[in-house]
Amino acid sequence: MSIAVGDLICFNAAGMKSQSLGLVMDIRTRETNGYGEALKPGDKFTAVKVRWIQKPPKMPAIDAWSLHCLEGLGWAERAGTDTLWHKLWSSFEKVKVSP
Repeated sequence: MSIAVGDLICFNAAGMKSQSLGLVMDIRTRETNGYGEALKPGDKFTAVKVRWIQKPPKMPAIDAWSLHCLEGLGWAERAGTDTLWHKLWSSFEKVKVSP
């Protein structure tokens, strides 16, 4: 099941599935590391911007590359906000919503 912008997701790791809920705001893929250096041929890095509705007590790692800075968030300000960029881990799962 792939994740797309507008999906509700949870963080299904470390027992956080029932304690997390987020809205996917953006997804970006790049072929460079956080310093602008090229990754190995064929490697890609995908990041997902999540607006946390219910922030899990144990958060997934916050992506450390420049997208936060482009949005005006410094290193210290990232942890206090509810909208964060994360690496797109397989532990992010789409939440099934009943009609």
